[in-house]
Amino acid sequence: MKKIIFFLSLIFFIGCSNRVILPITTNPNNIKNDKLRYLKLNIKNDSISLKQNLLNQMYEINNIVPNYFIFNEYKSILNANVIVKNNQKTYNKIVKLYVKPPICKYNFYLCKSINGTIFCNTNKIAMKLDTKQYNKIKKNIFKNKQYILYNKKIYKLIKKCKPTHTTIKCEKQSIQINVDLNITDLNNKTLYSNNYTAYNIDDPCKNINYYENRKTYKTRTLNENINSLSIKLAQNIINDIAPHREYINVEMYDSPTIKMENKDKKILKDIISKKDIDRKNIDILENLYQKYPKSCIIPYDLSVYLIYNNKYNEAKYLLNNVLHSKCDKEIKQSANIILLYLENAY
Repeated sequence: MKKIIFFLSLIFFIGCSNRVILPITTNPNNIKNDKLRYLKLNIKNDSISLKQNLLNQMYEINNIVPNYFIFNEYKSILNANVIVKNNQKTYNKIVKLYVKPPICKYNFYLCKSINGTIFCNTNKIAMKLDTKQYNKIKKNIFKNKQYILYNKKIYKLIKKCKPTHTTIKCEKQSIQINVDLNITDLNNKTLYSNNYTAYNIDDPCKNINYYENRKTYKTRTLNENINSLSIKLAQNIINDIAPHREYINVEMYDSPTIKMENKDKKILKDIISKKDIDRKNIDILENLYQKYPKSCIIPYDLSVYLIYNNKYNEAKYLLNNVLHSKCDKEIKQSANIILLYLENAY
Protein backbone atom coordinates (compact mmCIF):
# COMPACT_ATOMS: atom_id res chain seq x y z
CA MET A 1 0.00 0.00 0.00
CA LYS A 2 1.08 3.54 -0.59
CA LYS A 3 1.77 5.24 2.69
CA ILE A 4 -0.89 7.77 3.58
CA ILE A 5 0.43 11.29 3.24
CA PHE A 6 -1.23 14.47 4.41
CA PHE A 7 -0.48 17.37 2.10
CA LEU A 8 0.13 20.90 3.31
CA SER A 9 -1.67 22.06 0.20
CA LEU A 10 -4.48 20.45 -1.72
CA ILE A 11 -2.50 20.13 -4.93
CA PHE A 12 1.11 19.10 -5.12
CA PHE A 13 2.65 20.30 -8.38
CA ILE A 14 5.65 18.43 -9.69
CA GLY A 15 8.31 20.94 -10.70
CA CYS A 16 6.94 23.48 -13.14
CA SER A 17 4.75 21.05 -15.06
CA ASN A 18 0.99 20.67 -14.75
CA ARG A 19 1.23 17.16 -13.37
CA VAL A 20 -0.36 16.74 -9.95
CA ILE A 21 -0.65 14.05 -7.31
CA LEU A 22 -4.36 13.31 -7.02
CA PRO A 23 -5.65 11.65 -3.80
CA ILE A 24 -8.76 9.48 -4.07
CA THR A 25 -10.37 7.79 -1.08
CA THR A 26 -11.26 4.28 -2.22
CA ASN A 27 -13.12 1.34 -0.77
CA PRO A 28 -11.28 -1.94 -0.19
CA ASN A 29 -11.89 -4.53 -2.89
CA ASN A 30 -11.79 -7.51 -0.55
CA ILE A 31 -14.55 -6.96 1.97
CA LYS A 32 -17.24 -4.52 3.02
CA ASN A 33 -18.84 -5.26 6.36
CA ASP A 34 -19.98 -2.68 8.89
CA LYS A 35 -18.91 -4.90 11.79
CA LEU A 36 -15.29 -4.40 10.79
CA ARG A 37 -15.52 -0.81 11.97
CA TYR A 38 -15.82 -2.07 15.57
CA LEU A 39 -12.65 -4.12 15.90
CA LYS A 40 -11.09 -5.65 18.96
CA LEU A 41 -7.45 -6.51 18.31
CA ASN A 42 -6.09 -9.82 19.60
CA ILE A 43 -2.50 -10.38 18.42
CA LYS A 44 -0.49 -13.43 19.49
CA ASN A 45 3.32 -13.44 19.61
CA ASP A 46 3.33 -9.73 18.92
CA SER A 47 7.09 -9.16 19.03
CA ILE A 48 6.79 -6.67 16.15
CA SER A 49 4.30 -4.20 17.74
CA LEU A 50 1.73 -5.09 15.10
CA LYS A 51 -1.17 -4.15 17.39
CA GLN A 52 0.13 -0.61 17.86
CA ASN A 53 0.81 -0.20 14.15
CA LEU A 54 -2.71 -1.42 13.33
CA LEU A 55 -4.12 1.16 15.75
CA ASN A 56 -1.97 3.87 14.15
CA GLN A 57 -3.35 2.95 10.73
CA MET A 58 -6.91 2.98 12.06
CA TYR A 59 -6.38 6.48 13.46
CA GLU A 60 -5.04 7.58 10.07
CA ILE A 61 -8.12 6.17 8.34
CA ASN A 62 -10.26 8.19 10.76
CA ASN A 63 -8.39 11.29 9.61
CA ILE A 64 -9.59 10.52 6.08
CA VAL A 65 -13.08 9.27 6.91
CA PRO A 66 -14.07 10.70 10.31
CA ASN A 67 -15.25 8.11 12.83
CA TYR A 68 -14.91 5.23 10.41
CA PHE A 69 -13.35 3.03 13.09
CA ILE A 70 -15.20 3.08 16.39
CA PHE A 71 -13.06 2.40 19.43
CA ASN A 72 -14.16 0.90 22.79
CA GLU A 73 -17.18 -0.71 21.16
CA TYR A 74 -16.74 -4.16 19.65
CA LYS A 75 -18.71 -6.08 17.05
CA SER A 76 -15.81 -8.13 15.66
CA ILE A 77 -12.46 -9.55 16.79
CA LEU A 78 -9.28 -9.44 14.75
CA ASN A 79 -7.23 -12.50 15.68
CA ALA A 80 -3.70 -12.70 14.34
CA ASN A 81 -0.66 -14.87 14.95
CA VAL A 82 2.76 -13.42 14.14
CA ILE A 83 5.72 -15.57 13.04
CA VAL A 84 9.11 -13.92 12.56
CA LYS A 85 12.05 -15.57 10.82
CA ASN A 86 15.37 -13.78 10.51
CA ASN A 87 18.84 -14.70 9.37
CA GLN A 88 22.00 -12.63 9.79
CA LYS A 89 25.43 -13.30 8.40
CA THR A 90 28.70 -11.58 7.51
CA TYR A 91 30.55 -12.10 4.26
CA ASN A 92 33.49 -10.64 2.34
CA LYS A 93 33.13 -9.03 -1.04
CA ILE A 94 35.87 -8.09 -3.50
CA VAL A 95 35.31 -4.67 -5.07
CA LYS A 96 37.20 -2.60 -7.60
CA LEU A 97 39.44 0.32 -6.78
CA TYR A 98 39.30 3.47 -8.85
CA VAL A 99 42.58 2.62 -10.64
CA LYS A 100 42.39 2.74 -14.42
CA PRO A 101 44.57 1.62 -16.06
CA PRO A 102 46.51 -0.41 -13.44
CA ILE A 103 49.56 1.50 -12.16
CA CYS A 104 52.63 -0.75 -12.22
CA LYS A 105 56.39 -0.46 -11.63
CA TYR A 106 58.91 -2.80 -13.25
CA ASN A 107 62.11 -3.37 -11.24
CA PHE A 108 65.11 -4.91 -13.05
CA TYR A 109 67.81 -6.66 -10.95
CA LEU A 110 71.11 -7.41 -12.72
CA CYS A 111 72.11 -11.06 -12.88
CA LYS A 112 75.16 -13.14 -13.94
CA SER A 113 75.40 -16.66 -15.22
CA ILE A 114 78.25 -18.65 -13.66
CA ASN A 115 78.68 -22.25 -14.82
CA GLY A 116 75.05 -22.36 -15.88
CA THR A 117 73.76 -21.00 -12.57
CA ILE A 118 72.24 -17.53 -12.48
CA PHE A 119 72.97 -15.21 -9.57
CA CYS A 120 71.14 -11.90 -9.10
CA ASN A 121 71.82 -8.85 -6.98
CA THR A 122 68.39 -8.22 -5.49
CA ASN A 123 69.74 -5.57 -3.14
CA LYS A 124 70.15 -3.05 -5.90
CA ILE A 125 67.69 -2.05 -8.59
CA ALA A 126 69.55 -1.78 -11.87
CA MET A 127 66.64 -0.25 -13.79
CA LYS A 128 63.17 0.97 -12.81
CA LEU A 129 60.44 1.51 -15.42
CA ASP A 130 56.80 2.49 -15.36
CA THR A 131 54.18 0.79 -17.52
CA LYS A 132 54.60 3.16 -20.45
CA GLN A 133 58.38 2.80 -20.47
CA TYR A 134 58.21 -0.96 -20.13
CA ASN A 135 55.79 -1.27 -23.04
CA LYS A 136 58.30 0.55 -25.27
CA ILE A 137 61.07 -2.04 -24.68
CA LYS A 138 58.87 -5.07 -24.29
CA LYS A 139 59.36 -6.22 -27.87
CA ASN A 140 63.14 -6.39 -27.32
CA ILE A 141 62.93 -8.53 -24.20
CA PHE A 142 63.45 -12.28 -24.17
CA LYS A 143 61.99 -14.23 -21.25
CA ASN A 144 63.03 -17.46 -19.59
CA LYS A 145 60.80 -18.13 -16.65
CA GLN A 146 61.59 -15.41 -14.08
CA TYR A 147 64.61 -14.09 -15.98
CA ILE A 148 64.83 -11.82 -19.01
CA LEU A 149 67.48 -10.94 -21.52
CA TYR A 150 67.63 -7.31 -22.56
CA ASN A 151 70.52 -5.54 -24.32
CA LYS A 152 72.63 -8.68 -23.88
CA LYS A 153 72.25 -8.53 -20.10
CA ILE A 154 70.37 -10.88 -17.81
CA TYR A 155 67.88 -9.43 -15.37
CA LYS A 156 65.43 -10.67 -12.85
CA LEU A 157 62.17 -8.74 -13.33
CA ILE A 158 59.80 -8.03 -10.48
CA LYS A 159 56.53 -6.35 -11.37
CA LYS A 160 54.77 -4.36 -8.64
CA CYS A 161 51.31 -2.96 -9.30
CA LYS A 162 49.00 -0.93 -7.17
CA PRO A 163 46.04 -3.12 -6.22
CA THR A 164 43.01 -2.89 -8.49
CA HIS A 165 40.68 -4.60 -6.02
CA THR A 166 40.15 -4.74 -2.30
CA THR A 167 37.99 -6.66 0.13
CA ILE A 168 35.16 -5.19 2.16
CA LYS A 169 33.28 -6.78 5.02
CA CYS A 170 29.50 -6.93 4.65
CA GLU A 171 26.58 -7.66 6.91
CA LYS A 172 23.45 -9.21 5.43
CA GLN A 173 20.11 -9.60 7.14
CA SER A 174 16.97 -11.30 5.85
CA ILE A 175 13.64 -11.09 7.66
CA GLN A 176 10.33 -12.70 6.87
CA ILE A 177 7.17 -12.00 8.88
CA ASN A 178 4.02 -14.06 8.43
CA VAL A 179 0.69 -13.00 9.89
CA ASP A 180 -2.23 -15.44 9.91
CA LEU A 181 -5.29 -13.24 10.26
CA ASN A 182 -8.86 -14.18 10.98
CA ILE A 183 -11.63 -11.67 11.77
CA THR A 184 -14.77 -13.04 13.35
CA ASP A 185 -17.97 -11.57 14.71
CA LEU A 186 -18.86 -12.01 18.37
CA ASN A 187 -20.51 -15.35 17.51
CA ASN A 188 -17.21 -16.61 16.09
CA LYS A 189 -18.43 -16.45 12.49
CA THR A 190 -15.56 -15.67 10.11
CA LEU A 191 -15.95 -12.30 8.42
CA TYR A 192 -12.55 -12.16 6.76
CA SER A 193 -9.35 -14.21 6.80
CA ASN A 194 -6.07 -13.90 5.01
CA ASN A 195 -2.36 -14.58 5.32
CA TYR A 196 0.01 -11.65 5.06
CA THR A 197 3.73 -11.87 4.42
CA ALA A 198 6.37 -9.17 4.50
CA TYR A 199 9.94 -9.92 3.46
CA ASN A 200 13.08 -7.84 3.44
CA ILE A 201 16.72 -8.44 2.61
CA ASP A 202 18.99 -5.77 4.04
CA ASP A 203 22.27 -6.03 2.15
CA PRO A 204 24.10 -2.68 2.01
CA CYS A 205 26.85 -4.24 -0.13
CA LYS A 206 24.52 -5.50 -2.83
CA ASN A 207 25.13 -2.60 -5.22
CA ILE A 208 28.65 -1.73 -4.09
CA ASN A 209 31.04 -2.42 -6.97
CA TYR A 210 33.78 0.10 -6.19
CA TYR A 211 35.62 0.84 -2.97
CA GLU A 212 34.15 3.89 -1.24
CA ASN A 213 36.62 4.41 1.61
CA ARG A 214 34.66 2.05 3.84
CA LYS A 215 35.89 -1.36 4.90
CA THR A 216 32.72 -2.43 6.74
CA TYR A 217 29.07 -2.15 5.76
CA LYS A 218 26.50 -2.76 8.45
CA THR A 219 22.78 -3.39 8.11
CA ARG A 220 20.17 -1.41 9.94
CA THR A 221 19.37 -2.78 13.35
CA LEU A 222 17.03 -5.76 13.53
CA ASN A 223 14.42 -3.65 15.29
CA GLU A 224 14.50 -1.00 12.55
CA ASN A 225 13.94 -3.57 9.81
CA ILE A 226 11.21 -5.36 11.76
CA ASN A 227 9.41 -2.09 12.53
CA SER A 228 9.44 -1.14 8.85
CA LEU A 229 7.89 -4.49 7.90
CA SER A 230 5.37 -4.28 10.73
CA ILE A 231 4.13 -0.89 9.49
CA LYS A 232 3.84 -2.29 5.97
CA LEU A 233 1.82 -5.27 7.20
CA ALA A 234 -0.49 -3.03 9.22
CA GLN A 235 -1.08 -0.82 6.17
CA ASN A 236 -1.90 -3.80 3.98
CA ILE A 237 -4.30 -5.32 6.52
CA ILE A 238 -6.21 -2.08 7.18
CA ASN A 239 -6.33 -1.24 3.46
CA ASP A 240 -8.08 -4.55 2.84
CA ILE A 241 -10.86 -3.83 5.30
CA ALA A 242 -11.30 -0.03 5.26
CA PRO A 243 -11.44 2.96 2.91
CA HIS A 244 -8.02 4.43 2.24
CA ARG A 245 -6.20 6.91 0.05
CA GLU A 246 -4.83 6.03 -3.35
CA TYR A 247 -2.50 8.52 -5.02
CA ILE A 248 -2.26 8.85 -8.78
CA ASN A 249 -0.13 11.10 -10.93
CA VAL A 250 -2.35 12.98 -13.40
CA GLU A 251 -1.99 15.74 -15.96
CA MET A 252 -3.74 19.11 -15.81
CA TYR A 253 -4.36 20.98 -19.06
CA ASP A 254 -4.29 24.75 -19.59
CA SER A 255 -4.14 24.98 -23.39
CA PRO A 256 -7.65 25.09 -24.89
CA THR A 257 -8.45 22.79 -27.81
CA ILE A 258 -11.26 25.03 -29.02
CA LYS A 259 -11.53 28.74 -29.77
CA MET A 260 -11.80 30.82 -26.62
CA GLU A 261 -11.67 34.50 -25.87
CA ASN A 262 -8.21 35.64 -24.84
CA LYS A 263 -9.41 36.76 -21.41
CA ASP A 264 -10.92 33.31 -20.81
CA LYS A 265 -7.70 31.61 -21.94
CA LYS A 266 -5.83 33.65 -19.34
CA ILE A 267 -8.38 32.82 -16.65
CA LEU A 268 -8.01 29.11 -17.39
CA LYS A 269 -4.21 29.24 -17.34
CA ASP A 270 -4.20 31.21 -14.08
CA ILE A 271 -6.56 28.79 -12.36
CA ILE A 272 -4.56 25.70 -13.36
CA SER A 273 -1.33 27.32 -12.17
CA LYS A 274 -2.79 27.98 -8.70
CA LYS A 275 -1.85 25.62 -5.87
CA ASP A 276 -5.03 26.08 -3.85
CA ILE A 277 -8.48 24.94 -4.75
CA ASP A 278 -11.33 27.01 -3.40
CA ARG A 279 -15.00 27.22 -4.20
CA LYS A 280 -14.44 30.42 -6.16
CA ASN A 281 -12.14 28.72 -8.69
CA ILE A 282 -14.48 25.76 -9.04
CA ASP A 283 -17.31 28.21 -9.75
CA ILE A 284 -15.17 29.95 -12.39
CA LEU A 285 -14.44 26.64 -14.10
CA GLU A 286 -18.12 25.71 -14.02
CA ASN A 287 -18.98 29.06 -15.63
CA LEU A 288 -16.33 28.52 -18.29
CA TYR A 289 -17.77 25.08 -19.02
CA GLN A 290 -21.25 26.56 -19.46
CA LYS A 291 -19.76 29.11 -21.84
CA TYR A 292 -17.71 26.51 -23.75
CA PRO A 293 -19.73 23.25 -23.52
CA LYS A 294 -17.74 21.64 -26.34
CA SER A 295 -14.47 22.04 -24.46
CA CYS A 296 -12.66 18.89 -23.37
CA ILE A 297 -10.05 20.29 -21.03
CA ILE A 298 -12.40 22.45 -18.93
CA PRO A 299 -14.61 19.54 -17.74
CA TYR A 300 -11.50 17.42 -17.26
CA ASP A 301 -9.74 20.03 -15.10
CA LEU A 302 -12.96 20.72 -13.25
CA SER A 303 -13.32 17.02 -12.44
CA VAL A 304 -9.87 17.01 -10.81
CA TYR A 305 -10.88 20.00 -8.67
CA LEU A 306 -14.10 18.28 -7.69
CA ILE A 307 -12.23 15.13 -6.65
CA TYR A 308 -10.16 17.20 -4.23
CA ASN A 309 -13.48 18.23 -2.70
CA ASN A 310 -14.66 14.59 -2.55
CA LYS A 311 -17.38 15.25 -5.14
CA TYR A 312 -16.76 11.96 -6.88
CA ASN A 313 -20.10 11.50 -8.63
CA GLU A 314 -19.93 14.94 -10.24
CA ALA A 315 -16.35 14.20 -11.33
CA LYS A 316 -17.42 10.85 -12.84
CA TYR A 317 -20.17 12.55 -14.83
CA LEU A 318 -17.74 15.08 -16.32
CA LEU A 319 -15.07 12.50 -17.10
CA ASN A 320 -17.58 10.25 -18.84
CA ASN A 321 -18.63 13.23 -20.95
CA VAL A 322 -15.00 13.67 -21.96
CA LEU A 323 -14.73 10.00 -22.94
CA HIS A 324 -17.85 10.21 -25.11
CA SER A 325 -16.93 13.49 -26.78
CA LYS A 326 -14.67 14.27 -29.71
CA CYS A 327 -11.62 14.91 -27.52
CA ASP A 328 -7.92 14.37 -28.06
CA LYS A 329 -6.67 10.86 -27.36
CA GLU A 330 -4.32 12.13 -24.64
CA ILE A 331 -7.14 13.80 -22.67
CA LYS A 332 -9.32 10.71 -23.01
CA GLN A 333 -6.52 8.51 -21.71
CA SER A 334 -6.04 10.79 -18.71
CA ALA A 335 -9.79 10.77 -18.02
CA ASN A 336 -9.94 6.99 -18.25
CA ILE A 337 -7.10 6.56 -15.73
CA ILE A 338 -8.93 8.68 -13.16
CA LEU A 339 -12.23 6.87 -13.79
CA LEU A 340 -10.61 3.51 -13.07
CA TYR A 341 -9.69 4.76 -9.60
CA LEU A 342 -13.12 6.33 -9.08
CA GLU A 343 -14.84 2.97 -9.55
CA ASN A 344 -14.22 2.18 -5.87
CA ALA A 345 -14.37 5.75 -4.59
CA TYR A 346 -15.71 6.00 -1.09
